[in-house]
Amino acid sequence: MVERKDIERLARIRSERRDILSVYLHTDPSKRLKDECRIALRHVLDPWREEVPEDVERIERYFELEFDWQARGVAVFSSERYGLWEVFALQVPVPDAAYLGKEPYLRPLVNAALGFLTYGVALVDKERMRLYRFAQGVLEEVAAFAGEEVKRHKQGEGRGSSAFQRRADEIAARNMRQAAAMLVRWFEEAGCQGLLLGGTEENVEAFREFLPKSVEDQVLATFSADLDEPFEQLEERVLALVQRLDEERKAKLLAEAVTAAAKGEGGTTGLEDTLALMQQGRVRAIIVHEDYAEPGVRCPQCGFMAASPRECPICGIPMERLADAVEAAFHEAIRQGAELYVLTSDQKPQHPAPIAALLRY
Repeated sequence: MVERKDIERLARIRSERRDILSVYLHTDPSKRLKDECRIALRHVLDPWREEVPEDVERIERYFELEFDWQARGVAVFSSERYGLWEVFALQVPVPDAAYLGKEPYLRPLVNAALGFLTYGVALVDKERMRLYRFAQGVLEEVAAFAGEEVKRHKQGEGRGSSAFQRRADEIAARNMRQAAAMLVRWFEEAGCQGLLLGGTEENVEAFREFLPKSVEDQVLATFSADLDEPFEQLEERVLALVQRLDEERKAKLLAEAVTAAAKGEGGTTGLEDTLALMQQGRVRAIIVHEDYAEPGVRCPQCGFMAASPRECPICGIPMERLADAVEAAFHEAIRQGAELYVLTSDQKPQHPAPIAALLRY
């Protein structure tokens, strides 16, 4: 599992030459055959064969001889000249891409590894509960509850049917109360940032009544589910739901930053202003589109960055050109411990700004 410290370590790497090759490949075995993956890999590597032939060959050799083809995505960072070789298997698909630069290209890795909240997922009915933890694209079952059987009364059996139904309702309520208590104990200790409830609409609504407000407020979505649904199918559906929820969350953060910038209170938009505030250490969270790139400049001595050519205001020397100042700003945000949010292409028409930031003060 990719951790924040892994990304921070990569963000500190900077070569003097343009010789770091970053490769991302969609390898989901349920969506692509191995031969399709190999063709896609060749396609993204072809533009860099002449510039960094050793790295291209090493990456191709890795996929031929070492990669186990189980992950949904993979990120590879290679530089024969710099002495860099890092591979991360991802449980979230990533778009096929390869980038050559002086630093590792990190936006897709950040989105795959840190882009999602950690969720608790509970599937419930009148007798049972199955409890899961979802993090970085992986669904893991952590607990299960089995209560007393709720017998079904057959229609037309006549006398006593009302009493039978009351008894069944009492058993179902007791089961749900006990299951909810188990969920609450686990959720409060698991460090999850949201809760998803699955089942029939009737059962989910009934179950929510047994949750304390502090936990019920953490229910971010409900969905139709069967407790006996095959695990692989459930994991795929939960991943799709989480991706939608997290894109909505990031879009709201972007809108918050845009609104705050318009009011001049706690937010900014645009590369120039974001870079300026970054130099002051004021950026709390950066929100950037995955495809947004703009050139800029950086002082080779102190690292000061700007969007347009100029002398360094600190050192008074000419600044070196950056092919992608957006990615450089993203690296600086990582090094400063800012929150990181990457918006995907699916949401691009809705983005009011390709880069924005929320400020610490």
